[in-house]
Amino acid sequence: MNETSNWVDDLDNTIAINTATADGRLQAALASSRNIFAQIPGYWIRLVAASKEVTRKLGTKPNLHVYASASDNSQPNFEYRMRVQVNLIAHRSEIAYTDINLLVGQSSMRCHTLHGDAYKLHFGERRVDGFVGLFSEENPLLIMTPEEAARYIIKPMVEQLREYLP
Repeated sequence: MNETSNWVDDLDNTIAINTATADGRLQAALASSRNIFAQIPGYWIRLVAASKEVTRKLGTKPNLHVYASASDNSQPNFEYRMRVQVNLIAHRSEIAYTDINLLVGQSSMRCHTLHGDAYKLHFGERRVDGFVGLFSEENPLLIMTPEEAARYIIKPMVEQLREYLP
């Protein structure tokens, strides 16, 4: 009878420990989620600024033969929207753009390209320092700063258009 009692007590203790661990993880996830949602508006502002800076810098490099722009068309309290556009200015005119949409209350951005390709960038938090940033589906371990995210969005468009040059 004593062995059964010990086994039952051990099982009860294990369940209590697992429940406490799960509760702790849930509390941590909720805190992380609140932190992410609190930082999204500021991150968006920095992403727009970084995108404008990258596109401005592209325009200062005549050997690239591109003109680029980023425009923020957000609707307050509903959706953040930005279009990043890259134009090839050479013997052949080509264009590429990506529309970036983020509904208020969502934790991922939808990105749609001119040719109908779509991808998502998700917000996440680095556990080490609490930094909130975007990560791609290809590399969920890399949390990007706004500057890195701007490059991630713009660089493929530039490379695509540069293929049209002789």
